[in-house]
Amino acid sequence: MWHVETDIFAIIIMSILIAKNRRLKAGRTDQDRLIAIMLWCSLCLTVIDLVSSIVMNGYGNWLVYEISLIIYYATATLLPCLWLLYGYMQIDGGKLKMTPARFLIAILPQLIITAAALSNPLTDAVFFLTKDMQYSRGPAFMVFTMLYIVYYPVVGLLTIFIYRKKIVPKSNIVALTIFFLIIPVSTALQLKFPGTLLICLAFAVIYVIDDLTIETERRNSLYEQLQEQNTQLEQAARAAERASEAKTQFVSRISHDIRTPIGAILNLTDFAREDMNDTEKLENDLDKIGTSGRFLLSLINDVLDISKIDSGKIELKYERYAYSEYVSEIRNILVPMCEEKGLKCELNAGDPVTGAALTDKVRLNQITLNLLSNAVKYTPPGGTVRFTTASSKLSEGRVQLEFCAEDTGIGMSEEFQKIMFDEFAQEENNPLRQSAAAGTGLGLSIVKKLIDLMGGDIEVESELGKGTRITVRIPMETAEKAGGEADERCASEAHEKLTGRILFAEDNEINTEIALRIFETMGLNAEHAVNGTEAVQMFKEAAADYYSAVFMDIQMPVMNGYEATAAIRALAGGADGSLSEEKRKEAGQIPIIAMTADAFTEAMEKARTCGMTDFVTKPLKTEELRSILEKVTAGPGNGCASFL
Repeated sequence: MWHVETDIFAIIIMSILIAKNRRLKAGRTDQDRLIAIMLWCSLCLTVIDLVSSIVMNGYGNWLVYEISLIIYYATATLLPCLWLLYGYMQIDGGKLKMTPARFLIAILPQLIITAAALSNPLTDAVFFLTKDMQYSRGPAFMVFTMLYIVYYPVVGLLTIFIYRKKIVPKSNIVALTIFFLIIPVSTALQLKFPGTLLICLAFAVIYVIDDLTIETERRNSLYEQLQEQNTQLEQAARAAERASEAKTQFVSRISHDIRTPIGAILNLTDFAREDMNDTEKLENDLDKIGTSGRFLLSLINDVLDISKIDSGKIELKYERYAYSEYVSEIRNILVPMCEEKGLKCELNAGDPVTGAALTDKVRLNQITLNLLSNAVKYTPPGGTVRFTTASSKLSEGRVQLEFCAEDTGIGMSEEFQKIMFDEFAQEENNPLRQSAAAGTGLGLSIVKKLIDLMGGDIEVESELGKGTRITVRIPMETAEKAGGEADERCASEAHEKLTGRILFAEDNEINTEIALRIFETMGLNAEHAVNGTEAVQMFKEAAADYYSAVFMDIQMPVMNGYEATAAIRALAGGADGSLSEEKRKEAGQIPIIAMTADAFTEAMEKARTCGMTDFVTKPLKTEELRSILEKVTAGPGNGCASFL
């Protein structure tokens, strides 16, 4: 009886493995797909062997048996050939270049065996079959069989040994080694005991082993993935916990810092009412109210600045800034701060190399005053705060401003200096900090980011208990003399009255009262609308060129500022057929300025998108409104005052 049992057993095993492989579906890897090819090839070879065995054992047809043997012999080396190619494909994850030489090493023996099998009926070189179904091996049988028994195992094992460190995954080393070792063993047994072919069964066993190693590897990979996911989840949980803690701390700190100036404003307002008949005390109360209000606004701006800087949406607004004006503004703010706390204030301003430079004066002042206010805050009464500034020439048309904020205060530890520019960073464990006012930990972070944005650098020298010295250097372009003359002329006319009529839309009564008073002070005639719908209607009903500009609050009932602006701009396209040509033209050109407490970049971008000309944030400042009106109406070429 020829090896029918082993063939059937091998077919059952490989069929099970093929079914299992196909059930992986979306989870199948490249390795799984290649193994599937090997399984199908082995199954086909086993079926061929089974058919041959059945024919020899009972079918009795010489031609069928001759053909089945030719096919079987022609495909005998196909599987080791494919396994060798498979091995090449697993080296460096398939990155090993399949050169013609490597491909020829794998495929040439298969081509030789195939040619020998196809020519066998003419030569009987490999085997011959008599008419009465007697099978005998030909003279070249062992020569060609050596290709199967020796060539592929040797080449395969050498490949594994040479590339053992590069074959991935490692389960392939196990499968390839077992396969190329079992070929000569199973073939030798078959040659010694004809009729008991173990090769097909050996293939099935190999695939079971390979399947087990792949399964183990897959489980290990899944375990590693789960471990990695758990680690990521733990890290995310810790990050969320830190973020929550930071948020809680921030809310606590910001609540304290906001309540402090608000409390001062409310109390001082009561004092001001009591001091109505004492002009000196009243002025002092009002000055302190203004200081607290400005501090509160600065605090809110810090929060907004952090958001804008982190999102990369902050823009520097360069303008002419005289060196003398810079020194004067810092002096006017620093001296009262020091006097109020009982500190000695020293200011040393060197001679400038240029009269003025182009910079963002608001951000420059913000950087300087933030560092100086920290120096005042963390210096005990009786100490000294020193502000030193100088400028130097970098190249033609470029200068460098350098200033130093120095104090004799509580200082900082070396450890804290490494993280002092991180958001919310505060040296809580500084033993001298107890008497100092708490902050939000945002100021220094903003300072560092702004300095980086302006192309400058900052240097810190500090010793715990002995004070701090911070030096800042910022490069700038020099301002043209003509620009300076124009600025001086405009400054001299800063208090001249403007003329003209504006449309003002605002739903808040207090904000309306404040804005109307500012417009009146500037000399403007303002007409008020309580919402966007009313503003659009007032604009439509007014004669052409009746209004010189529109100031539009964003957050309003009925129709908000964005919608009202879009509605006015739509009139230019003939949305209302009753309007004259001049009125439609005006609808597309009239300056519309957004007025809002929303200072985020998204609000500004949305304002531009809907057709607004410019953007001003609350609280309103007279000079800022004047500057915007000059910019959006007639422009700088027509003087400085009567632009409307």
